Amino acid sequence: MIDYTYSIGEILQINQTSSLLNQAPFYFSASVRDIFSSVKAGATLHLLPSYLFAFPNKILHYIEEQKINIISWVPTIFTFFAKENILNKFKITSLKTVAWVGELIPVKTLNIWKKYLPLATFINLYGPTEIAGTCCYYKVDREFKEDEILPIGKSSNNTQVLVFNEKMQLITPSQINQKGELYIKGSNISLGYYNDKE
Repeated sequence: MIDYTYSIGEILQINQTSSLLNQAPFYFSASVRDIFSSVKAGATLHLLPSYLFAFPNKILHYIEEQKINIISWVPTIFTFFAKENILNKFKITSLKTVAWVGELIPVKTLNIWKKYLPLATFINLYGPTEIAGTCCYYKVDREFKEDEILPIGKSSNNTQVLVFNEKMQLITPSQINQKGELYIKGSNISLGYYNDKE
């Protein structure tokens, strides 16, 4: 967890002036990310009450009023806000980092958010359940068409991501259009599942 806290702090650029908005319940790993990275950096963490998710206008008003500058949510929430067509009703200049994790974000959703937050950094975080947090990240550095898929990016600190084909041969970055299975090694990998000996 310590490694992950330092790594995600660097990726999201969390520091003493950061103000994060956590919407994840405490049983979800995203809450752990927000809590520990905020404490480590001396940042401010706002815990969003779950009832507010029925009122997206109030959430955007809260972000604006509290000058939140980092959010990291699941793509479903970003899509919900984009479909509600309310981003244009707010001038949120404080948001500097917008990140998502847990599922693919539709590029259409990303493009809507980028339109209303042109100065923000957008980051795709990737990590399967078996690791504590994320193992890869991609800072969106170009425009994407709606039929494109965002890359998972490069590996986080103290993490190595490898791709092997079905014969367990390493696929190198120069071997494009090859299918394989992702293998992750690093200090943030769990030793197994709780009460599951396999």
